[in-house]
Amino acid sequence: MAQIIKQLSNELVNKISAGEVVVSPASVIKELVENSIDAGSTHIKIEIENGGKSKILVSDNGCGIKADELSLAFSKNATSKIDNIDKLSSIDTLGFRGEALFSISVVSKVKIKTKFKDEKIGTRAMIINGKVQNVSSIALNTGTRIEVDDLFYNTPARKKHMKSAKGEKTSSLDIISKLAIANPNIAFSVYSDGREVFVTTGDNDIKNVITTILGYDFITKMIDVDYEDEPLIVKGVTLSPNYLDRQNEESIFIINGRYVKNDSLSKAINNIYREQFGLFTKRISYVLYINLPYNFTDVNVHPSKTTISFRNESLITMLICEGIRKAVRESINLNENSKIRKEKKENPLDAQIAFENAEEYVVDEKEVENKLYSIKNNEQEKEDNNLKGEIKNTIDITEFYEQSKYPSFVDFEEKPLFEENKRKEVISKDTNISDKENIVDKSIFDKISNMKFIGTAFKAYAMFESGDTIFVMDTHASHERVLYDEYLREYQNEDVRTQILAAPFVLELGVTLKDVCINNLESLRKLGYEIEDFSGSNVIIREIPEMLSIEDTKEIILNILSTLKNTSVLSNDINRNERLIKSACHHAVRGHDDISESEARKLLNDLKKSDNPFSCPHSRPTISKIKKKYFEKMFQRI
Repeated sequence: MAQIIKQLSNELVNKISAGEVVVSPASVIKELVENSIDAGSTHIKIEIENGGKSKILVSDNGCGIKADELSLAFSKNATSKIDNIDKLSSIDTLGFRGEALFSISVVSKVKIKTKFKDEKIGTRAMIINGKVQNVSSIALNTGTRIEVDDLFYNTPARKKHMKSAKGEKTSSLDIISKLAIANPNIAFSVYSDGREVFVTTGDNDIKNVITTILGYDFITKMIDVDYEDEPLIVKGVTLSPNYLDRQNEESIFIINGRYVKNDSLSKAINNIYREQFGLFTKRISYVLYINLPYNFTDVNVHPSKTTISFRNESLITMLICEGIRKAVRESINLNENSKIRKEKKENPLDAQIAFENAEEYVVDEKEVENKLYSIKNNEQEKEDNNLKGEIKNTIDITEFYEQSKYPSFVDFEEKPLFEENKRKEVISKDTNISDKENIVDKSIFDKISNMKFIGTAFKAYAMFESGDTIFVMDTHASHERVLYDEYLREYQNEDVRTQILAAPFVLELGVTLKDVCINNLESLRKLGYEIEDFSGSNVIIREIPEMLSIEDTKEIILNILSTLKNTSVLSNDINRNERLIKSACHHAVRGHDDISESEARKLLNDLKKSDNPFSCPHSRPTISKIKKKYFEKMFQRI
């Protein structure tokens, strides 16, 4: 059937164009607040109702809009920010496209009150479908007050795809928080459904605004960044090396006063910490204020103006990273009690010779990064030693060192055996593969339990000796597996055992995490946490799961909330809650002391009861083995 080509009506074109700028209440807030900032405001008040879906109100004390320019301000492609094409290469304002006010007025009902600084009387009006109506004079202080009601009332398709009021509120508060952090010289007052969310002082103190938005706990983990290499200046805070094991909370770039994202720069900063302190999986927390000439940046990449690209990106990235390196180096040198071990500048001659001689026998740590363990194949097992009842499911570290590489590793959440291909060969078609007891050979745990216990290493590994093999159990990974299975079982049975805290404690959260917490109180209750709202960014913890340590409660809850924030878009509640339980268990087992022999044997027994005893919930192995010949090779005995 032939399709007839038609010219779209102006009304339809306008609504389609508006959708590029206005996609949610948060995007409306961003555009309005950035206009207030560009107007020279020193105080901005933001009020939202129903997450911004019903009402958004932004008031400021900026320069205002001239009465005879009000209609022009709400017309398409009108702006005070640029007037020629050359200005596009050096934009020094936040809003500049000339689409925001028009686009907002096309998909909502807008009311405005404004007074220009040089005029004696103010102006008010209504704007419906982009048309300014009911214009009248009003007594008013200098500034602008814009109210946006019933967002997407005339575009049902867009309105249908908005998130819930709670979800939109979280997104709105997140962008408001970023705008407040980006502008410490402006006092922000923020309210949601009539309740104060946060207030900043506008005193231009970076740490004050970061503490208000992200919390005191966040700022205590940070070190100062203060670096200048003309034409670039970097200030702010980045994660102290003493807290590398903590969950990332925020990674924020403020470039020339604008909150932006740049993946290349984020990766480069993470790599700095990897270079200094080894491989880890979490992103680094930081808030960095970067200033450089406007013609070095391009913010005209996306309508939202949150994505930025650099001209001469490699140079800019290198200079920014040098500022981070300098801050990290100085923090280590100044902190005599740092948890990070300082590198020795000099080694005795004999020690140096010893290390040089040993180099050819020891695999470089860099060769093992990003590589995972795997089991030996059947032929290798046949060549193995005097240990009776050869073990199929343990990881052979010796083989790794001999080959200087790791083969692939199978995720136990999906495949319970290390050798998936071999499992398919030995299981008949009639086998019920859901019967994991018939698939996974757990006899190794009984055998190890009867071996000689020779101690622990690094407060993380329990070792058992038999013949010419040492079996090593990762006590943290094993404990995490046991804890996760127990916790998940209680959760699935809707019977998580809890302990009432004799002394409930107040936990300070950042603005966004507080909102995430309040929006998920019922989910947290099912996980065993009784939490209540409190003043400001605080909540009160009254009950926690019985199996978790009281001492770890603060970090576990922060970990859970960060996971909730990052998985809120998941529609599958089961998967989401299993991920939350993994987050809780992962932190709960860290930093424990050496375990005794009896505790190690009990942990082996508990591990045996799991359906997936050979890996923790995050697929790290729980049991490995090292052969005697590895040591003999290291010390040149063979």
